[in-house]
Amino acid sequence: MHNSNAGSSQQQGTKLLERGIGIWPTQLPRYAEVVILADNHEDTSVRMKEIDDPRPATYGSWQELVHPLGGTYYFHNTKNVLTPTNLRRYMDLHSLEDFIDASRAAVNEDGWTLVVLPTIFMGEERFQYYYVVPHKQVITWLEDLNGELLFGECIQPSEWSHKRLELEAQYWKHFEFFPNQLRMECPQIRRIRKELVCYIGAIVRIT
Repeated sequence: MHNSNAGSSQQQGTKLLERGIGIWPTQLPRYAEVVILADNHEDTSVRMKEIDDPRPATYGSWQELVHPLGGTYYFHNTKNVLTPTNLRRYMDLHSLEDFIDASRAAVNEDGWTLVVLPTIFMGEERFQYYYVVPHKQVITWLEDLNGELLFGECIQPSEWSHKRLELEAQYWKHFEFFPNQLRMECPQIRRIRKELVCYIGAIVRIT
């Protein structure tokens, strides 16, 4: 009986994973939407000794975060998941979290951040997604990805080193959408600054 239940659970997880569609950050919609006050009234008061940021609103186990540009997105701290989907209006949170659980079980990497966006494709709910791998500074997926569009502007895109540069570029693009997890050490900042100086110098010489 135990083996039967385990097999059924594994089969269900496989079916959920088949509903995943690999995407990358520049394919995401900008944000869920700008926060709109329920009563359309702006509170301009400052409370006594109020010096800290207010705690984020929560929807189940999800925190609602506000991007510096005004858009909203959502973060599940326990499962390390981000979504730009407006969870205030999303009606099938259970289905979303089932996919997340199946995906996280398959990847088995707690340090990787999952970004997921539910969508309707050919009349069926699917889950667009990618994983962020902080210690490698790239994004990745659970299955082979056709990267024809992603690597379309790369020179010799069959070379891994060229693919790697685009995957790293998408990694940094990710933080434009979801800045809450961005952490940079001083050596990393210095390295990036040196690379930018080299790139700018190369462009100047070419032009």
